[in-house]
Amino acid sequence: MKTSELVKAVAMETGLTVSATEKAVNAVFSAIKKGVGAGGEVKIFKFGTFSVAELGEREGRDPRTGVSVVIPARRRCMYHQSITFKRELNGNGEEKG
Repeated sequence: MKTSELVKAVAMETGLTVSATEKAVNAVFSAIKKGVGAGGEVKIFKFGTFSVAELGEREGRDPRTGVSVVIPARRRCMYHQSITFKRELNGNGEEKG
């Protein structure tokens, strides 16, 4: 699903205009980026958690030449789905308890 399709689906679900929905969806994405970019976690209830992982510098090889190269340290966005979402995705949405 593309962002434009997501915006249309949310607009249909909420009854909002497409332009208002697009602003809201973009604001949500922006907030997630800012939260994760600042090194924090963004937890969305019954959906999942976005966080950042620090990957250290490491040695690798150029696959074409076989020459050893240094891969610089970097940050990576991680996503871990919630147990509720995982259950819904696998067709057993009823929770125990």
